[in-house]
Parts: sequence; structure tokens; C-alpha cells
Amino acid sequence: GGTAASLNMEDFGPATQQAQYWTCSTIDRAMVDFYISEFALNLNNNQIYQLYPVFPLVDAFRRTDYVPDSDYVRQEIYEVWHGPMNFFYLVSSKVYSAESAFALFHIARRRQSGDFGADDVARMGVLAPHVRRAVQMQRRFALAEAEHASLDRLPWAIVVVDAAGRLLSCNATGEALLRAGDGLAL
Repeated sequence: GGTAASLNMEDFGPATQQAQYWTCSTIDRAMVDFYISEFALNLNNNQIYQLYPVFPLVDAFRRTDYVPDSDYVRQEIYEVWHGPMNFFYLVSSKVYSAESAFALFHIARRRQSGDFGADDVARMGVLAPHVRRAVQMQRRFALAEAEHASLDRLPWAIVVVDAAGRLLSCNATGEALLRAGDGLAL
């Protein structure tokens, strides 16, 4: 069992620099905002990002597989983020990876509960592909929304219809034109 679960997506692209962090209710929102401002988008402070290249895609792993306890307690991310929330052990999976973006799914446990075992890693391995699909879908929806928003900024009407002439989609200018009844009709 874990104490908290989180999914953090971080995109370091020059035009898209953003961090999204979904978490269970046991993590204080102020702490999440602090993490985003101090670690998520600051590559120099982000030890997770510095370890990112070694994390396998989808496979589950424990924090202790990569960072020994003695090193972990000296890292800033433990001192100001995990430590105050009493998170010590993590079982994780990198569920998304792109040139400048990644998403990690974590389950955290208190130090007194002991490290995650092989059975916990196996359960995370079963769960991770489903979380990965959800992240991929979210990214596709976000891209589609961004593309639609860019079409809304155009001054021209764009109207997409099917073979029967039924409206499938339109931008904001096209919607205004259709509402006004001022244009071509099929």
C-alpha cells in the first residue's frame, strides 16, 4: 500500500514549457504549486528530470533502484518536497516520453512502512500501461484543442462538412457566419 499517488507531466519545449501535476487528495495543493514552481520547470533544481534518461519507459521501478537512501536524504527535492510530506519510498513508472517532455506516475510510502517490494513493482507494471494510454489521450486532446484554438484566431470562416453536407466543425468566424445566415448554403 501507498500513502499518496501522483502523475506529473513536464514539458520543457521552448514554446510549451508547462507542468501539470495530478495527485490524490493527501497532498496539499500549496505543496503541489511549490513543486511546480521550484522543481518542475527549473531544470537545475529538478533531480527527477536529471535522472529521467535512465528511467525505462512503462516498466515499474523503485526510487531505491536508482538513488540510495543516503543520497536521497541529501537532495533538495527530499528536503523541501518529499520529506515534509513524509514520503520516502517511491514506486514509479515513466508513462510518457518525448523529446522535451515526460510523465512519471508515482506511488509514495512513508519511511516507517518500508520500501516497496517485488509484488508492488509488479502491480505498478500492470497499472502503468493503462496510465500511459490515458496520458497519450490527454496529450492528443490538448493538441486538438490547441489546433482548434489556432483556427479560431483566423479572420476567415472555416466550415467542415461531411459528404451529406452536415456540419462537422467550424471555427469561431464560421460559427458567427452560420448564426448570421450570411454566406453560402448547401
